[in-house]
Amino acid sequence: MAPKDKKAVDSMADVSPKDSGNAKGKGLKKEEIVDTLSEDDKELKERLETCVTTLVNAANEASVTTAIRNNALDVMVNELRTATASMTSVPKPLKFLRPHFALLKSCYDAIGDGDNELIELRARLSDVLAVLAMTMGKPEERESLKFKLAGVKDYALLRDRKSPSKHADDNLGSWGHEFVRSLAGEIGQEYDQRVIDGADPNQDDSFEDLLSMIDVIVPFHVSHNAESEAIDLLIEVQRLKNLLKLDTIDETNYQRICLYLIKTADYMSDPDDLSVRWCFCTRLHVYVTAMQHPFSNACFLLCRKCWKRHWKYLSLSTSTSTHYVWRCE
Repeated sequence: MAPKDKKAVDSMADVSPKDSGNAKGKGLKKEEIVDTLSEDDKELKERLETCVTTLVNAANEASVTTAIRNNALDVMVNELRTATASMTSVPKPLKFLRPHFALLKSCYDAIGDGDNELIELRARLSDVLAVLAMTMGKPEERESLKFKLAGVKDYALLRDRKSPSKHADDNLGSWGHEFVRSLAGEIGQEYDQRVIDGADPNQDDSFEDLLSMIDVIVPFHVSHNAESEAIDLLIEVQRLKNLLKLDTIDETNYQRICLYLIKTADYMSDPDDLSVRWCFCTRLHVYVTAMQHPFSNACFLLCRKCWKRHWKYLSLSTSTSTHYVWRCE
């Protein structure tokens, strides 16, 4: 090997692969990083940044009306919803908006009560912030849930003013399954915190805002073949009996629901736990109501635990016959 070549090899050996990677990342200027984006990505990034600038309106330009700000928010919402419908990696709109998270939060805090148009802007911005907080917020602060609940209050305010928003009914499931799953996790944490703070878990008054959201999340999970996640959420907030209120349980999913209920009950440590008893009660009720499974199977499930002191005599009538079973109190 020539001396010149040997010198080059020695100099390369002094830099470890890890250092080389860091040097490469740290050496790139912002302009160079932008240059690595495709033309479509550059266009998307610039469009979103323009929307943020218009929405924030830091210069307080009179020409930037609330309607124009709402239009800018429309673009952001559409891009985010399209990208978060099925996430296998961090969507590009979410990635491009993350650096503006703090600025958007400041903008949200600056929006006070005003006319209906301004309240709707605040409600929709809270939806966007809830999605961004899914990856940017601190877990212990539960910002995603915080912004979503704030948005629900603003939509309710618009209804009270006889000016309901057309966006109020599609501001949860339309953000995609990953967002709903993340939100359900924060709901469970918030429920536990309220119980620790003294709320009675048997009373709904202290959890009305959470339960109204659960009433949307659980049917969403069941209709998207995520029955186990729906059951887990109901057990976590001690409202498993609400599963019986669903009209989405049919011959296509009742078996999965019942099997998961029985397996979940087996893993609960306390056999006298109310959640365990509700697992068996709910499974029994679903079997009998669906009329798609031998009744003897349900009776076997009831007898296997011998919880006679926990069951009350009840008749369940169907269109063809009446079955007499025991239901958990």
